[in-house]
Amino acid sequence: MFPPAVSAVHLVTLRSRLLRQGVWVYRVGPWLIDTGPAHARRQLLGWSGSAEADGCLISHGDEDHVGNAGALQRRGIVLRAPPEVLAELNWTPRLPLYRRWAWGTPEAADVLPLHGPVDRDGWRLVPIHTPGHSADHFVYHEPERALVFSADLYVAARVPVARPRENVGRLIDSLRRVRELEPEMLFCAHRGPIDDPAARLTAKLDWLEELVGRARELAGRGWETRRIARRLLGREGVITWVTGGEYSKANLIEAALADSGSNGPGTDIDTI
Repeated sequence: MFPPAVSAVHLVTLRSRLLRQGVWVYRVGPWLIDTGPAHARRQLLGWSGSAEADGCLISHGDEDHVGNAGALQRRGIVLRAPPEVLAELNWTPRLPLYRRWAWGTPEAADVLPLHGPVDRDGWRLVPIHTPGHSADHFVYHEPERALVFSADLYVAARVPVARPRENVGRLIDSLRRVRELEPEMLFCAHRGPIDDPAARLTAKLDWLEELVGRARELAGRGWETRRIARRLLGREGVITWVTGGEYSKANLIEAALADSGSNGPGTDIDTI
């Protein structure tokens, strides 16, 4: 499943299991990709891969990706992230209760700016800005081996809910961009390793593009967001109640109708 020098740990706690969610942290060469959530700290630090790494590259600032930054720093691991991520990092966030309950509150750490690719021990990781899920979202591309560490870019072909900050137009652009890299493997933070990335990315793109088209058609007839969501996605589910409305089908329709430029431009970071 894993190429040589790539390993992973699937961080699952009782609380995350109740939400049917876990987080994968990957080690590629000397680097970790993300830190996982604070509630899974013991599991992360007990994993041999975390002891074999001396650096960590952060994909974006969500608490399930940066929760153990402080613990890794105390181990001597150097944390780095692109400037767009650093601009969004908040070590004292006012997280909704369900997010604190599920993932825990991140512990502060010093994160150095990453201005370009990193090269070591025969591995090269290129940060690529892939906004949509969030304005600060990045994936890491290993071009020689055609690997992409995709964080929250993919997750599933159909994710029928969204948070208010998301932008489907930017997500579509980012998915296309990663598909054009022709990866042989995708390493998703929530789905795990994916060995048929072209088909998975295409399936997600097809679903989102159809959703955007139908949502815009109904909006053009004067339909309001909640009515469109109910027609295209069905009634809101338990997740909307649990998250106090932060994750909802109506939010996904809002994200589908949003100006595609509102979530920040996608950029490569090509020089260090």
